[in-house]
Amino acid sequence: MHSHQIDANVSIYRISRCGFFTRKKISPQSFANVTDIFADMTSWVKKSDNVFNTSTFECAEDSDEHPVYCYDISKSASTGNVGLVLWNKTNINGGAITAIRASEPYGSAPIELAEQDDDLIPGIPTYYWISPKLKCCATIRFGGTFSGVSGFSNYVLSYMRNHSRWRLQDGEDVTYWEGALGKMPANYFPKFSIKRKRDPVEVRRFYTQQSNIRKVICKDILKQSDVSEEALWQSVLSFLKIATPRTLPYDVPIRTELNYCPTMAEMKAIISHDDKPLSHGHDIGFRFTNDPKIYWLSGIYDRRKFPVTVESVDDSGNVFSAASLVKALDDTMYRGLV
Repeated sequence: MHSHQIDANVSIYRISRCGFFTRKKISPQSFANVTDIFADMTSWVKKSDNVFNTSTFECAEDSDEHPVYCYDISKSASTGNVGLVLWNKTNINGGAITAIRASEPYGSAPIELAEQDDDLIPGIPTYYWISPKLKCCATIRFGGTFSGVSGFSNYVLSYMRNHSRWRLQDGEDVTYWEGALGKMPANYFPKFSIKRKRDPVEVRRFYTQQSNIRKVICKDILKQSDVSEEALWQSVLSFLKIATPRTLPYDVPIRTELNYCPTMAEMKAIISHDDKPLSHGHDIGFRFTNDPKIYWLSGIYDRRKFPVTVESVDDSGNVFSAASLVKALDDTMYRGLV
């Protein structure tokens, strides 16, 4: 391995849900907490024979999703935090694209240039730091790499759903329970979701300027694939005097502006309960008196940039190890979050 000092662009998220829930309850059951789930996922990956077997979900042929594999995972013995390197499969469309062999063990698969080889998985790595104790996690980008946060969420949830030790199957019936606790009292379902953590300094700045707000702006995208947004789309058509119902022809961007100064209570509610931070295209912004600029809530997320020392898994320097990743973030950021 070779050490590299490189700037890390870190975005911090709160783990808002991680556990097994009944359909009616909003609190998870006590038989599997965040620490248990990531410890079990780490153990499951380490037992896998090769990279190919670390995939947690299958992609439909007509889906825009791409397979995600675990390239490396490591848990710190001192903090309990987890470093995770996922490998996001991409298509080969010319140019130099890195690849790993599906038959190689996790954590040591050599990095190669993609070719037409059935055993090669062309793709790019994404990096994550998870702190079960603090119920938070972070995406780490180096240079122009992307965060892959939706793939991370899908990977963890699919692991819980398809491979965790709490998964029980009886014929075609699947539920989740800790067998050592005895008879299962109800049906449980896995849930995993994260939300961007806001910078408390920037949030306080919004609050101090509350009385100077003159306009509230909301933008979003109505997803063609989301049936629940069909009613809103029909309302928009009705407002435009288009009486004939029509299905969403494509993902439709919408934007609403309201000349209004929210009260402090309303302002806090907007910031605290804006529950779509991971939705592409969704944002809420404010215009202040004598200031033409729009200040978006997406601009006050907790983002950090600092140099870290990480180790590459081979001479190429294209992929960094999970162990060096968790150590680097524990050394530079963890104490400030505790």
